[in-house]
Amino acid sequence: MLVQCGLNNSVQRFYWDENTKPYNRPTLVSSAFLIQIVLGLIILFIGCLTLFIYSKYFTFPFVTMTWVAIASAIVLMIFKIWFVYILDITRLHLAPFRFLSISLSSKVIGSIFACFAVVVLGWGLDGFLFAQAIVMVVLFPFACFLIKKDITLKVSEVWLRETLRFGYPFIFAGIAFWLLGSVDRWMLAAFTSLDEVGNYSVAYRFSSVILFISTAFGMAWGPIAIKLKTDNPNIYKNIYADLLLVFLFVILFISGTISLFSGEIINLLMNESYRDSAIALIFLSFGVGLYGTQQITAIGISIEKKTFLFSRIAWISLILNITINYLLIPAYGATGASLATLICYIFITFSYMYYSEKLHGIFFKKLKIFILLLLGFGLLFCSIELCSEILEFPGFVMKLTLLLLFGILGFFVIRNHFRFDSRGDLS
Repeated sequence: MLVQCGLNNSVQRFYWDENTKPYNRPTLVSSAFLIQIVLGLIILFIGCLTLFIYSKYFTFPFVTMTWVAIASAIVLMIFKIWFVYILDITRLHLAPFRFLSISLSSKVIGSIFACFAVVVLGWGLDGFLFAQAIVMVVLFPFACFLIKKDITLKVSEVWLRETLRFGYPFIFAGIAFWLLGSVDRWMLAAFTSLDEVGNYSVAYRFSSVILFISTAFGMAWGPIAIKLKTDNPNIYKNIYADLLLVFLFVILFISGTISLFSGEIINLLMNESYRDSAIALIFLSFGVGLYGTQQITAIGISIEKKTFLFSRIAWISLILNITINYLLIPAYGATGASLATLICYIFITFSYMYYSEKLHGIFFKKLKIFILLLLGFGLLFCSIELCSEILEFPGFVMKLTLLLLFGILGFFVIRNHFRFDSRGDLS
């Protein structure tokens, strides 16, 4: 988080801004990248020096690996951060094949060499991490070459300050969200049992399917969000508001599908000891789905450069989560923790909407959002009532009917929001 320093977000915010001229973009990209490289080299130097000194006076506590594994892990972590930055630049270039080539080459080649080091050479965990680190180091110049049009030796003091000022609050927001994603399990272990931790973890894993979908949307949306504002200065706020409705409808439909069939999914893919994960999965599915909307609801905060609000909202939601967990976990276990997560994600979603409206005047269509949420929570309650481990025909038909009803009613809520003129341009 320290090395990233929110600079990926900074570049996405300024790259397509109307005040950033095309000839200034390489300077923007290079200035932010320079900060990440300097921070990464500092962490790399401190980490490796500390390991070198520590290894002189202490025996490594694990027999399955040596100091080589830890040093390789540090190198791997730093270069992965730099690769993520490069991947984000390829997305800003709207170059999906470059993104694919960098992503696949780094992951596939790294995995092949890591497996070779373990299986053939017998180097164990040391070799597994060392091989991946070497591959990342070797491929790094190739990845930089693919974004060469935005890599220059020229850097700007203005961009150094601007990107750092915009990005550093994401360090604190990131720490808060990391704690938010972990505190449920810690409190479950403290107040209940490891069985409840397992139930919650299984439910969270299955709800990650929704997170993958919203992440895929975010990877496509992030690079063009500001570009839409620059290209459509008169109507971009309406585009944001309409897109939120469509995305909310789609994500609630997916969340509702997983929720309605949560019992059957758990029973089919896991053993019966995890059957109690089904109800937790229902709450988490809707929570993760709502959290995915922050890519649109938070856009007004980013445009106005009030990124400190992300940190404040994140820490308030963490405190709220701890409080609700303290009240619910002793009585309801994993189900209580998942309900606490849902409530926190609702709080985050509406906080982002409030500030985007207040700061930038993006007037989201609250009545229609409320109707969609009402329909979605109707699916949530039906999912709880109809939760079953065995897929039976009457229950299957009932659940499909509910999904169809949600789809029809939701469609009538969101229709007529995107119109195209005779030339095919968005209006």
